[in-house]
Amino acid sequence: MIQAAVAHTFEIDEAAVALAEVCSQLDEQLVLRRHTVGILQCDPEFIASGVVAQLCRRLGFPVVGGTTAGQATAAAAGTLMLTLLVLTSDDVEFVPARTEGLAGDLFGAVERSYQKAAEGRKEAPKLVLAFPPILEAYAGDWYVEAFERQCGRVPVFGSLAVDDAITVYDHCATVHNGEALAEEMAYLLLYGEVIPRFFIATAPAESALPEKGVITRAAGNVVYEINGMRAIDFFERVGLAQGGVLRRGVDFVPFLMTVPGEDGQNERPFVRALIRFNEDGSATCRGTMYEGAAFTIASNAGADVIASTLDTVTRLNGEEDVQAVLLFSCIVRRITLGADSLQELKQVRQRIGLDVPYMMSYSGGEIAPTALHEDGAVNRFHNYSFIACLL
Repeated sequence: MIQAAVAHTFEIDEAAVALAEVCSQLDEQLVLRRHTVGILQCDPEFIASGVVAQLCRRLGFPVVGGTTAGQATAAAAGTLMLTLLVLTSDDVEFVPARTEGLAGDLFGAVERSYQKAAEGRKEAPKLVLAFPPILEAYAGDWYVEAFERQCGRVPVFGSLAVDDAITVYDHCATVHNGEALAEEMAYLLLYGEVIPRFFIATAPAESALPEKGVITRAAGNVVYEINGMRAIDFFERVGLAQGGVLRRGVDFVPFLMTVPGEDGQNERPFVRALIRFNEDGSATCRGTMYEGAAFTIASNAGADVIASTLDTVTRLNGEEDVQAVLLFSCIVRRITLGADSLQELKQVRQRIGLDVPYMMSYSGGEIAPTALHEDGAVNRFHNYSFIACLL
């Protein structure tokens, strides 16, 4: 069984004050068991000021995580904030790891780090919690594939590090035991008595545009043809693009996709983000695009974002035997809410009814299973989504 506690601080400049605040909150809530780990989310300023490094040295147990652009707990919400979710257990073991050389060799770096972390173990982990960086050269799906090559279809859940410098993301970092890593991935392997549950919110299907498409030619994260025509021609036909570019005001285009399974049935829809159109009329997207996948163009309206989040929170509230909750929401969902950038965080804090420690933060890309089967998890990389992991 896992026990958990969550702590936070808004103190950036005085490391001693920040450490005292976090440690006193943890001491009030939790007695540490045999195995303990911390999951950290923070504004990049907490790394620059030295708070993260000093806190990790002080805690005495492993810490993994990354930067974010907004976060919330039951006690507080904000942007310039540090949050630490501590998990402790006698029968669940937490094994932290980090890659080396990820930017030049993603699959090799994950293999080397995983083999080192899992050395001597015959069984696969029950869960991988991953905190990758945003690297433009890599589709987010590749992180999922890299883990599945090592441990099979074990559930993978996590968040790409993000910051407030939208589209540039030049202050992002992942965190591994106090070390900030700009181009490496930190992650956590969980072994033992843990059965995670997952929830995903994309956008309400009823709010999608009526036009439907099927990806008829694609490679990696590039879509060449939709419904047998060039990608740009499809978008111009449905009125979202003109002259080879998106129309003014159309900033974010979410593909709400389904991929046929071996039994012919579609799994739960997931979202892909359009990055740009290319000179040949193709479209580059944030994640892998699958030939044969059907899609609609989902809504990115703020009201629909909030509605889908709160619907998911309502479903979470019906769950039992929960010790901790991790929540991640795409940074684009925050952007669509306009001036009140904390609206989604505030709404979750008001509506969540689970009386357990939880951490919510914004993400540069979300990783979560869309289904769990007897033969393993259907792990997916997501865009524009709100995801939850219950432990």
